[in-house]
Amino acid sequence: MSLGELFRRFAFAVQRKRRVKEIEDEMRLHLDLRSRNLEARGMSEQGAGFAARRHFGNSTSWKEAARDVCSFAFLENWWRDLAFGARVLRHSPAFTSIAVLTLALGIGAATAMFSVIDNVLLEPFPYAHQQRLFSIVIHNSASSEPGGRSMFPPSEFLDYQQQNRVFDDVMGVGINRALWTPGGTPESINAPLVTPNAFEFLGVPALLGRIATPSDVQADASPVCVMSYSFWQSRFGGDPRVLGKVLTLDDTPRTVVGVMPPRFIFWSADVWIPVPLRRDAGFQPPWFELLGRMKEGVAPTAAQHQIELVARELARKYRQFYPPRFDVSLESFADSAVGRFRQTLFTLLAAVGLLLLIACANVASLLLARVGARKKELAVRTGLGAAWWRIVRQLFLESGIIAFLGAALGCAFAWGGLQVLIDVLPRDRKSTRLNSSHITI
Repeated sequence: MSLGELFRRFAFAVQRKRRVKEIEDEMRLHLDLRSRNLEARGMSEQGAGFAARRHFGNSTSWKEAARDVCSFAFLENWWRDLAFGARVLRHSPAFTSIAVLTLALGIGAATAMFSVIDNVLLEPFPYAHQQRLFSIVIHNSASSEPGGRSMFPPSEFLDYQQQNRVFDDVMGVGINRALWTPGGTPESINAPLVTPNAFEFLGVPALLGRIATPSDVQADASPVCVMSYSFWQSRFGGDPRVLGKVLTLDDTPRTVVGVMPPRFIFWSADVWIPVPLRRDAGFQPPWFELLGRMKEGVAPTAAQHQIELVARELARKYRQFYPPRFDVSLESFADSAVGRFRQTLFTLLAAVGLLLLIACANVASLLLARVGARKKELAVRTGLGAAWWRIVRQLFLESGIIAFLGAALGCAFAWGGLQVLIDVLPRDRKSTRLNSSHITI
């Protein structure tokens, strides 16, 4: 279709009434000219008019053919069929309501469940290289209990950091609650201690301000902290002037240097406090969990073997922290946070998938039964000249309207279902605390 023809069709759509009148006037002109030509050959006026109309054929077909050439007839026909389908469904409210509600339940359940799978299992965190993040776990071989020790005193942490050959970089995080005194009444908030490279390690930029850096823990630097998005919204109403504000945490004034994005909920913190690790800190709390980013190309089995050699060496140095017989394992950060939900979530996904198939089968049965009840209508339309593909298109559009309404209502059901799932799913200190900003449809 040339540009000129496209412009002509758009002009016809904009000035439809005037263009149709011009076509009709032109058709009448041709009829008059033909009729006058026949009269000049000796025919009567009435006979010449009949002959001219017979010569040109059905005037309605002429008009439709002319409109098809000058307009977007294909789109107009689809629009007419869509409008007719909407009227048909509106005149059958019981059938339409049952079909839409059935589809909405199946689509809503499947959408909500897949949203959880996508956000919790497939892409659980916003952190960079999340599939290469591992922690070290020391397990007592004599115990049948799962898990083990994953927290290390600063000196042991630094030994693992310096002696391993499998991590590009490591960071540490320690459990900590701090007393915040916004006014006269102190309040306990979750303020985990992190090594100064933690935010660079996780690879997430600040939403507001900047992240903490190693320069923030130097001897001459002022104490700082980084605030979580939820804490910023709930306690400061999202005020951007929070940057530079001083929070008194455990009697230490700390300047807020940044606010993290909504999905950054590492260790469910309210604020993060960067601290340096020193060997002279002794073995008193806080201890730190080591999180390492495995080098590219290193196999997990080879990495675990190398870490085990380091652990056997350190066991002789820190005898009081190692049982006589122990195992060392590298635990994926993603698996440690959400691995225990995996089987349950996939089972639920299979269940809602089956529910969606049942819903689709039920709606298909309803549509087939409805077509059987409309045999007379379809026979009349066929008798009036409707092509089989036009009837199929009409039924297809009616089904499409039902599917669209079911999907729209299903998304609303999914949103409500997600709010329930967010409250039901367990919360974990390793970033599995889910919220509406974490799970999206």
